[in-house]
Amino acid sequence: MPWVKFRYLDGPCLTVNEPAVSLQAPPAKITCKRRSYELFAETPAPRGAAYDVTASYALAGGQYIHTPEKLSGERDVWNAWRQLNHAWIQTTQRELRRIQRAGHRLRRTVR
Repeated sequence: MPWVKFRYLDGPCLTVNEPAVSLQAPPAKITCKRRSYELFAETPAPRGAAYDVTASYALAGGQYIHTPEKLSGERDVWNAWRQLNHAWIQTTQRELRRIQRAGHRLRRTVR
């Protein structure tokens, strides 16, 4: 069985340093200091460590684990940004081509 080291990313358990435990796989949710933490990431242990895997946990609904409300708001912002950039690029390219054509016409008349 692999040895797993728990690491807390935020909340009241940020400074807690627990010893590694032998588990088949890190649990999806754990409780520390009466707060619920969700598995955020699972990474291999650094070279020479006494454990095999580092399991990073973040507070449920915290800054690392996004809730659907946050994602839908972010999605709206990114959609608006994409539409704005798309309109800007289309307009800019059209104007650039118009200016280039005018330059070609000027060069033809000067020759």
